[in-house]
Amino acid sequence: LFFGKELLPVLGRARFLGLFLGAGVVSSIAQVAWPFVAPESLRYSQYQLGLGASGAVNAVVAYNILTYPGRIMMLFMAVPVPAIFPGLIFLGKDVYGILTPDASYTNAAAHMGGTVSGVLFWLMTFNLRRGIPFMGIKC
Repeated sequence: LFFGKELLPVLGRARFLGLFLGAGVVSSIAQVAWPFVAPESLRYSQYQLGLGASGAVNAVVAYNILTYPGRIMMLFMAVPVPAIFPGLIFLGKDVYGILTPDASYTNAAAHMGGTVSGVLFWLMTFNLRRGIPFMGIKC
């Protein structure tokens, strides 16, 4: 909730909704595609179903951390750190999860799809916020 509320003034409702829903779709596609494209040692069952909602949350977190990397966050509600550090930990757990299939049924492929969506959306809108067109799109 914190990350989304902070991004609404930056993106506006329509772009925020586009980020969230678009990342949800990309996350779902990543989850479905992973068993078919991953090396055999990293695959999980193609019948392990899920939706991209957690991937959409990852997109919002990634976008927020890229927008405010120096923002101070409380790690474990006790240690003040720049937002980029928990962001890297957040990303690292999913990289670890995708490289070491485990029995936790956490869908790291969907999480990574969401994170990548957030990063790409941030790159796409970064210059739009400054009035510079991106691929012909003007703000």
